[in-house]
Amino acid sequence: MSKKLGLLIDQERCIGCWTCAVICKMENNIGLGTWWNRILSNGHSE
Repeated sequence: MSKKLGLLIDQERCIGCWTCAVICKMENNIGLGTWWNRILSNGHSE
């Protein structure tokens, strides 16, 4: 069985900057132009 990792973000402190997506891509050696993950936000229009 393969290991799966995720990020837990405190939604009360989230400002919608998407730094979590950039860090995830850096950690997994994925180019910034590649979209392989989703960020689900609650209450943000961006």
